[in-house]
Amino acid sequence: MQNMTSLCTIMKNCEDVVETFFNWGTANFTEINVVLDIDHSDSTVLKCYAFKECFPNIINLYKREFDNFSKQKQNAYDMCTKPFAVLIDADEIIEEMPDNGIADFMNVSKADVGYFARYNLQGDDEHCYGYPDHQYRVVRKSSGIKMNGLPVDERLAIENCRVVQMPWDIIHYGHIRPVEALKLKGKDRMAFADCDPCDGEMLKKHGEDWFIERNKLWNEKRSVVPIWVTNYSRKYWAK
Repeated sequence: MQNMTSLCTIMKNCEDVVETFFNWGTANFTEINVVLDIDHSDSTVLKCYAFKECFPNIINLYKREFDNFSKQKQNAYDMCTKPFAVLIDADEIIEEMPDNGIADFMNVSKADVGYFARYNLQGDDEHCYGYPDHQYRVVRKSSGIKMNGLPVDERLAIENCRVVQMPWDIIHYGHIRPVEALKLKGKDRMAFADCDPCDGEMLKKHGEDWFIERNKLWNEKRSVVPIWVTNYSRKYWAK
């Protein structure tokens, strides 16, 4: 268990990954903080509260109106009470780690921020696109580092701080979610199309179907993942 590290995330319209996230999270962390949007179109909130009933001493939920991604994630991060925090997306898990591995590694390296390489599963759980896709996700709470304030494509503000690569990888299920979930994601992201440097133009072109269309393009460029990625992803993935 990561007793010295809090896990935090935000959730909106992601009912298909809630079980995967909490199955993995509760098996690896003693504090999980989740900020929920007050407006949902699926069963995300109901599923979250069902898990909280099962793990009342681990899971903390907070509902607030979604104004932008940075503010939402900052609220989740601010809920963390451990010396270190991991900011992760609801459709991600981290490979198996030793007990207190995150805190121990960060302390030995004397770093304020840690980043992971990420496997973006593509098409199925045997392929990926874009590895290593570095993601800055671990923060030493005493460093005072915050989100950069961008409304979308948000990141940690990590200028002038010591960073280190974590010795474990993230597994990302986001590109193999059901078509219905990807369409709902596209609908939610349309509100940020004008300020989204990554997907904004394509959202305007394809509308809420963009993430479905994007998968068709990326499936042609995917590569095979190591067998451990597939095996570990299946350990928690509630398809």
